[in-house]
Amino acid sequence: MTVQGIANALQDLYCLERTEIRDFLISPAAYAAHCPRGGDGAPHRRETLLIARQDNVTYLGLYIAPAILERLIAQPPITQLDRTNLDATCVAIEGVSHLLCATWKLAHDMPFTQLELELQAEIDKYLLCARWLHRQGRTTEILADLFHHYTLCGGMDAEAAERYDRAAFLAWHYCRTINARFFRRHRLSAIPPVVRDFYRLTHWQKLRRLGARYSS
Repeated sequence: MTVQGIANALQDLYCLERTEIRDFLISPAAYAAHCPRGGDGAPHRRETLLIARQDNVTYLGLYIAPAILERLIAQPPITQLDRTNLDATCVAIEGVSHLLCATWKLAHDMPFTQLELELQAEIDKYLLCARWLHRQGRTTEILADLFHHYTLCGGMDAEAAERYDRAAFLAWHYCRTINARFFRRHRLSAIPPVVRDFYRLTHWQKLRRLGARYSS
């Protein structure tokens, strides 16, 4: 499976226009030249959405570590998803989700926040992985790791860590409801209209829908 396959799955789910992910991918060399690196000289982030604005034009770039891309191809989650490839799958989904959400918001002249991107990415991880597991005849038990047993990447500052924890908490409440209403009742065909509506809300509308009172 490729990152384009992940993008296609999300675009089908949310009824979005096609985006060619390869047009936004950044090479490891280009990423390392402009972003923080670890002690071994390699980028310490496994995925990053880069956003730059110049002359009223917004530019987007997506970096996903080569090891993640290789694991997707070697162990396609669409055919077999388990604990051996769940982490790499979620890293790739997160990066693609960030790109698609930012692209959609920009195309519709809607502002977005880092919290919203993280929240949507957590939801997207669950929705895609749960669908694949359901098709494989397996339970979603391993997906509890997404919200309760995750490890934040090294070098993340306190503000970013708090934002990620907040996004995971909110996404857990949302996905728990989706699981109870649809996955457990085997009503997968009823999911798209519900999640498409949520996807198109503004940052604050999403928080109000979730009953949360958080700042950006």
